Order: sequence, then structure tokens, then C-alpha cells
Amino acid sequence: MSTTFHIRLASLAAKDNERFLAFVDSQLPWLESVGSGGQWGSTPRGNVEASQKKAFTRVQKSEACEGKPYSSYWGRAYVLEAEVDVDSLSDEVKQLSGPPNENGRVRVPVAGMVLESTSADYVRSILPEIDEKSPFLYLFFLASDRRTSSINKGSGAFLINHAKEEATRLGIRRIAGDCWTGNGRKLVQFYESQGFKSIEDFEAGDQKWPGTVFEMRI
Repeated sequence: MSTTFHIRLASLAAKDNERFLAFVDSQLPWLESVGSGGQWGSTPRGNVEASQKKAFTRVQKSEACEGKPYSSYWGRAYVLEAEVDVDSLSDEVKQLSGPPNENGRVRVPVAGMVLESTSADYVRSILPEIDEKSPFLYLFFLASDRRTSSINKGSGAFLINHAKEEATRLGIRRIAGDCWTGNGRKLVQFYESQGFKSIEDFEAGDQKWPGTVFEMRI
């Protein structure tokens, strides 16, 4: 049987805050191998207190916003799970899955996404914190688990489509975000393939991290 995606809201009880950091850490060796080590650096986030606090706060905020209307405080975090036959998985991926159902299928967390109603502070010269004339959802975090690369194909596109559905549900007609522009703008090209358009490039922080702000009108 084929892979089926299911999306759920992140929760502290499920330790999804730790899961998001594990997603990032799983990407670091692969990014380095394809010439994109500058995107997230080489330092694992899982044991960094500041990263732990940020992840905890985002999931906590998401839970607090459940059922709440769009506002300057609004934010939601999501986990994407792939439902597959347990016998098709490697031992490593089986350890990441839940228990099998009566049909021998399991759900494996393969990717995560965080949406906010305010922009990242390092892009404020390009995109205001809040745009009352043209409100947006900000794609704050999008990452897959590299350990599940055999079953997570299409996870990014699935989550972006969910972001569009969420924006429509909230009456928002715009999604914005930012990404790294290094290594020949390959990541930019991915977002463009999903319907985003770059607005303006920028450099952030003392290391002059190269990025671009993008948006999609829906």
C-alpha cells in the first residue's frame, strides 16, 4: 500500500517541541553533504537551551491558540505523519513510529511546520511585523526528518498546501516567509515551485546569513 499523509496539531504532551529540534538536527549532515551547510550550520539544536526554549514556546503558543481567531498573537504548529506498512520500514524508522494498527500500518512523524501572524524580526526592514492592510501568515518553520527520507517525499508540498488551507479558513489571502539563498538558490527554487515569489534579498546577523523574503497571494 502507498504512503498516506496525516496532519495534526503539535503538542507538548507528545514532546513535539523536541521532535522539531530533532528534525533540524537530522538535516545537518545531509545539508553539509550537498553544499548547503551554511543554511543551518553544523551545531545540533537538541541540547541547546535557547533552541529548546524557542521550540517549547512555539508549541505552547500553538496549544493556547487552539480555536482562537486570527490576531497579532496567533500561531500554530503542526506535525505531518506518514502512514505506511510497518513491514516496509527500516529498524531505525520503526523506532520513530507509533504502534501498528490492525492492518499492520503505522504513523511516522516525518515533518513539521510553524505558522505565525507576525514576521521574523530579522526581515522587518522588508516585511512589517504585522500588515493590517494585507495580513499574512508567516511560514516560520518547515523541516522534514531526514531519517525518514524513504517515506517523506512530498511532505514539504503537503504542508505548504495545508498552510494555504489554513489561511483560507482564517480569511487570510497571503502567506509570507523567508529562506536561505546559498548554494545556487536551490531552496528558493523549491519555494518558487510551490507558488511563492521572492520579494527582496537580505543579510541577517553578524555572519550576514543570506536570505530572501517570499510571499504567495491566494
